[in-house]
This record gives sequence, structure tokens and C-alpha cells, in this order.
Amino acid sequence: MYRGVSFSPPQADVDRAISLRYQPPLRLSQKIGKILTGQAFDSARRHTRAIVRNRRFPVRITPGAVIKSIDARRFEEIRRKYAVDDPGDAPPKYFDLEHWIPINLQRVRDLRLDYAPRSRILDLGCGAGYFLYINKSLGHEILGLDLDDLPMFRELNELLEIPRIIARIGAFQP
Repeated sequence: MYRGVSFSPPQADVDRAISLRYQPPLRLSQKIGKILTGQAFDSARRHTRAIVRNRRFPVRITPGAVIKSIDARRFEEIRRKYAVDDPGDAPPKYFDLEHWIPINLQRVRDLRLDYAPRSRILDLGCGAGYFLYINKSLGHEILGLDLDDLPMFRELNELLEIPRIIARIGAFQP
């Protein structure tokens, strides 16, 4: 069974989108504050429980490591082919790896997939495939389901080696 993950959320999830931003490492004063409030002990207990239960150590990956693992030459070829000067909300905005990889890494962390046992993840509307690519690097079995409207997304998924099913989901259709 695939763990269903979708990022076309209802309004309640859109309201919490601010927490999906990349959060830089804590400063010393913040770390001391976590110790004094007990948050550090809760975090340590949660991490230890995850290690024991899942029999796997959590992998701490950085946005830079994810970006370096992508074939830069092929990515640049795809970017040159589809990029526009000011993409706005158009799909070419997804070529900004420095923006989108930290966002998707934070989504992985918010869902605690970096501490989860190896899972099967189905991403409905996988788009460029960055979320699935990060999960694949964590050892999860992944599958994307998307339309094939944009060749740019097809080429990015091929570059990232994301298995993808092309299908349209319709209301009340099996």
C-alpha cells in the first residue's frame, strides 16, 4: 500500500504554508532555550524511538547535497530548453532548485518521512518530482501520478529517474 501524499491541499493546509519554508540551523540561544523548556528531551525521545522502532537511523540531508546529486549538465540542458525570463506562476519557475529543494525537503521533514521506516509513497500530481526524488534518496519506494501536459515535467522526471504513471483522476470515475 502506498502512503498517499498530495500537495494540492485544502485551505487549512494552505494557511500553514509558512511552516514549509526552509529553517536554518538553530543559534546557541535557541538551543539553550530548547533545553530549558524540555523541547530538546522530547526531540531526543522522538528520535530514539524512531531509531529503535524503525531499525534505521534518520538521514540528515541538506538542500545543497540534494542539488549536487542532480546531474547539472542535463539539468542545465532542460532549463535552457524551457526557461523564460520572468516565469511568474508558470511551470518554468520550478527550475529554481535553490528555492524548491529546501521547500520539498521541509515537506519531507514535516511529514517525518526522514525518520519513517522505508515506505511506499504515491505522490498525486508529482510535477517536477523533487519531493519524490528526496524520498528516493532516503530509501523510500516512490511512484508519481501526473498528467503528461508539460514535456518539461516529463524530462525532469526522467532526469531524476522518478517512476511516473500518466493518468487523469476524475470525480466518480474508477
